[in-house]
Order: sequence, then C-alpha cells, then structure tokens
Amino acid sequence: MKKIYALAAALCMSVALNAQSFSDDFESYTVGNYLGSSSTDWTTWSGSSAGADDVTIVDDEAYSGTNSIYFFATSSGGGPDDVVLPFGAQYTTGRFQYEMMMYIPTGTGAYFNFQAQTTVGQEWALECTMNQDGDITISNTGGQLQTGTFTVGQWTRVGFDINLNQNEWEFYIDSVSQGSFSNNINKIASINIFAYNGTNGGNGSASFWVDDVSYEYTNTTLPNRNGAVTAISSLNGLVGQTKSPTVTIRNLGQETITAFDLDINYNGVTNTEMVTGISVVSYDEYVVELSNTISLVADPHVLTVTLKNVNGTLADDDSSDDVATTSIDPMVPGLNKKVVIEEATGTWCGWCPRGAVWMARMQESYPEHFIGLAVHNGDPMVYAEYDDGMGNLIGGYPSSLVDRVADIDPSVMEPDFLERVVLDASAELCLSASMDEENMIMTVTLEVTPTVAITNDWKVAVALSENGVTGTTTQWAQANYYSGGGSGELSGAGHDWHLEANPIPAANMEYDHVARVIMPSFLGMDDSFPEGGAVETAYSFDFEIPVSSDWDLDKIHVIGMLMDDNGLIDNGNQLDCTLALANTCGEPALGTEKTIVAAQEGLKVYPNPANDQIGITAVLTNNEKHQLTVVDVMGRVVFKQTLTNQAGLFQFNLDIANLNSGVYMIEMNSATSSYSTKFIKQ
Repeated sequence: MKKIYALAAALCMSVALNAQSFSDDFESYTVGNYLGSSSTDWTTWSGSSAGADDVTIVDDEAYSGTNSIYFFATSSGGGPDDVVLPFGAQYTTGRFQYEMMMYIPTGTGAYFNFQAQTTVGQEWALECTMNQDGDITISNTGGQLQTGTFTVGQWTRVGFDINLNQNEWEFYIDSVSQGSFSNNINKIASINIFAYNGTNGGNGSASFWVDDVSYEYTNTTLPNRNGAVTAISSLNGLVGQTKSPTVTIRNLGQETITAFDLDINYNGVTNTEMVTGISVVSYDEYVVELSNTISLVADPHVLTVTLKNVNGTLADDDSSDDVATTSIDPMVPGLNKKVVIEEATGTWCGWCPRGAVWMARMQESYPEHFIGLAVHNGDPMVYAEYDDGMGNLIGGYPSSLVDRVADIDPSVMEPDFLERVVLDASAELCLSASMDEENMIMTVTLEVTPTVAITNDWKVAVALSENGVTGTTTQWAQANYYSGGGSGELSGAGHDWHLEANPIPAANMEYDHVARVIMPSFLGMDDSFPEGGAVETAYSFDFEIPVSSDWDLDKIHVIGMLMDDNGLIDNGNQLDCTLALANTCGEPALGTEKTIVAAQEGLKVYPNPANDQIGITAVLTNNEKHQLTVVDVMGRVVFKQTLTNQAGLFQFNLDIANLNSGVYMIEMNSATSSYSTKFIKQ
C-alpha cells in the first residue's frame, strides 16, 4: 500500500490497531482475462464475472508495470463495462483513503461512484464525472459537492481522504487538494467504475484506463466527552438574500450529549444558539436549524460555527473538531437577468423526483430570477413540440438545461444557475396577454428592448407553464426509486420521497412547472430580427395560443424567452397569467425610439458597494420630467424622486444607511429615455 497523503487537518484522536488496506496493480493477472474471473476482490454491477459488464486485463496502457484495466462505452448511455470493488464493509466512522490512476484520452470522459451500502444500487454516496474538457463534478442527490480539473491525455492520480467521524471528504488530483466538503451521505462501502460520460458537459464518449487502485481504512477510539461540528448547510445565493443555515453536530465521545451552545459569526456579527433537552449517543448526529438568519453581503466572507459548553463543560476532551467554517461568496445578479431552467421528466421515470425537488428548491431560493419549465415525456402532460426539442439536447432522464447551455443532472442545476444569473441580459423583456374567451385563444405579446445590439440570428419564443396539475389514471402515478430509503433520503416538492410508495398514487401527486406549450417552436421564431435588433428600439411579437379547458388559468404562468445566435437563452421573463392579462407593453409603440442608456454611459453610482451613502450622477439629455427610483430585488420601491425640467449633469447623494444589505436597482426614466444601473448595500 503506497502512502496516499496526510489529512489537511489532523484527526486528533487515538488510532486503534484494527486497520485494513488493499492495493492492486493488475500485474498478477493474465492479459485478455476478465477481471472478475481473475480476482476474488473485484466483481461487476450485475454480480456475474466474465459477462458483458466485466472488463479485461490489457497491456496497451499502464501507469506502472505493463497491465491495467480498460473501460469503453459502446453508446452515449454508457456501458456495458461496469465493475465494482467492495471495501469489505460499510464504513460510517474512522478514516478511509482511496486512490487510483486514470488515463482518459483526448475527446472522451470517465465516471465512477462510491456506493454507501454493501448491496450496490441502493444508495450513492457520491458520483464523479470527468468529462472531455477536463472538468470534474462530484455530486449526489443533495446537489453538487465539489468540482475540480484534470489534464486529458495523461495519467491522473485520483484520490480521496475521508474523515468519516467529522464528515470531511477531501478530494485530490495528482496529490493536490481540490477542496473538501461535508457529505449528506457520510458512509462508504464500495466503488463502482462505469464507462459513461453523459452528464455535466459530457459528450457521450467514454474511454479510459485504470491502474494502481488502493485503499486503506483505519478505525478510531473515542474520548469521554466530545462534540464535533461536522457540517454547515450550503449557503449559495445572491447578495441581499437572507439564509437560515443548518449545522450538524456529531457525538464523537463516549458520553451522551444532552446540551451544547453554538456561536455563529458572519460579517462581524456573532449570535449564540443554546440547545438543551436532547440525547445524542455516540456517533449519532443532531441537526440544529438556527433561529437567527443571516443576510448575504457582497464579496467572500467566512461563516464560523463554534461548539462550546457540551454538557455544561466549557471545553470538551477534543477541541480540534469544535470549530467549522464555510466561505460564502454570493453572486450579484446581472442587469434585468432571469434564468430559464428546463427539466426533462416523466411520471414513468423513477429518478425524476430529484428533478422536481431541485426545481422546487430553486423556486423557493431564487423566486425573482428563476423561471422553471418541467418538460414531460411519455405521460399525460407531454407537449410533443417541447418534448422533441428537449430530446435532441439531453442524454437521458432526468436531465436539465440551464439557459440551454449544457445537459446536466438536476441535482447540479444551482451552480449552473449561479454562473448564468450574474450575466447582464442583452434586452429587457415585457409580457402582456389578452384572452378571446369565446374561442379560447390567448394572445401573448412579448416586447423585446435590446440594451446591446443583437444580430438577425437571435430568436424569440413564448411558453406557458402550469402549477398544481393533477390526474386520476395510473399514468399520473409517479415512479419513485427513492422509496424505502435505499437510495438515500430525498425531501422536497411536497414529498418525503424515501418514505412514500413506488409508484406514488396519482391521487397523491401534484405536478408544478408543467410545460403546456411553446410557441412557435422549441428553437424559437425564425427571422425574429431580420435586420438585427437595435439598441433604443422596442420590438413586439404576438403569439396566438389555443387554451385547453383542462388548464387552470389561475395557475398558469406566461413566459417569454430571447435566444442568442448560439441557441442559448439570453434572457427570460415570467408573469402569472392574471398579471399578464392586466399588463400593458408597447410604451412607446413598436418602432418608436426610446433611449436605453447603459450604466457606464448615462448613470453612475459610487462607491459601489457602499455602507452609508452613495453618490448618483446622470447625464440627462432631454429637458423634461425625469423620475429617479430605487427598488430592491423584490421590486419594492425604497426611494422615489421626481425631477422637473432638468437637463445636463445631475448629481445627488442618497443616504442608504437604513437599507437592508442587498442588491438595488436605480432607474432614471422619462418619456423618451431610460437609464438604469445597480448598486450593492453592504
């Protein structure tokens, strides 16, 4: 067994003598033989040796010696090569280290996962995708856990150093840490290596060699009294959002924990949570939902959680695990930007509940910037035009598209969302609607006002989605592979999926974000801007949509999309149907020039970010009435002032000391011009 590497933080606990290790360089096997037939340590996903999912010993590539094992996918769906190395038991405590060498040639990718149960296929502790671009994504049903990079076309050392006691999983590439994370599925029983490259930017081509596989497990003994902070919930988000973190405490002592305190420090403010009346035995965990929220401020800040007063004792027997930190670097949303996420799903798809869960989480976390569309396949909610379009861009189910950038698993949609939401949109989108109730035709008007010049290849489309959709036949029952908890706990979208049946009866299901229609097509309207789209001009598009009597207009959302010349969604907008029917676009009318001045040209704010006061300057080109308005991310007006008959340079100092931390939009509007920019209150 080769030395792997030391933990970034010392374990600080006495080590028992019962350690076990394993290593395999494949040199003792005969080239051309199956791995499962050559070794009693390895098996396959199916459990059969020398079958379709077994791999053979090869000598065309090797990191050490001459032998290795080779994986190759015969289709974009992956496989058949699919082998498993059991670790001898399920481990939930102690220290586990794993390492292997991987060679991934140019243009291909690789995949492996850690199984959490001794029986494969019940619970995935994590999944690791390594795609053809050298990008690594580690995730599970809880979402993205870690990212990293590797170099294609050369041997790469892939390693993990896992402190199961403290739930610290550190990931290494070529012996360099890519970062550490806490895992909501903090257990490990085997590794599964599968020929697959179909998600998180993968191109469907998988081909790679594996050599020098090794692991080591070391058990530990516990001190008398010891509590540890093992996890802090993810606090991704946007500047100005309020968050309620959760903190996980684990008893790593022999004495039952009945009480403790937590100090939570963020942005110079410390709050204390006192927890009493509990009974947490050795190795059990206790999750604290903090009563005090924090407001995310601009730039990276560290949140520190300190455990103290365990069972009334100021210091426990091991202080090394009493403090945990997480860095929070919230995003600043782009000007006018909203992100469209399309989820490929179906009632027949047993893994698709995680898509519904993550769509619901995004709606709850980012209601001002998220637009969701659940595109159904093979069930009563299918809309063929939308389903066919999605099918051309995804590799399987469940999948999701964030602004149509790449096909990803729904569990990692949030990081992609955060990458897109910071981009300034290229146009403002306005939606309105009218209803011909006699013929049941809704006319949706989408008005596009570019803030930068766009080309004649850009396109527009509109869609309708509906929440709370129900049905009665068996086709409306949702397949649920999380039933029984074997695949981990999954909660959200109105269900504790691991506690419910498979399938969940139709009577117990409501479906949200259901894509009812997209017009004129999935790819948008051809010749939307035959001469390009000019800044200062509003372009109006009308779409007539037949409305089904099965739809509930009170639960319908009207959605507009602007697609760039690469087919990506540059911006979207969404209104409740009732609001769209009451809204009016077209001021001024189509073709009438209205000046949309970029922030750096016409309206400036300084300093930015700021704490107490900002200065506002604007160049007013027309001698007419202007209105200065400041709104928060929820659209609430926090300041308004009318300027009468002013032209030239305008300067104004605004007191913001009493505003909450967050992102604010400043707008200067007149009948013929519109200026806008944003600032951050720290």
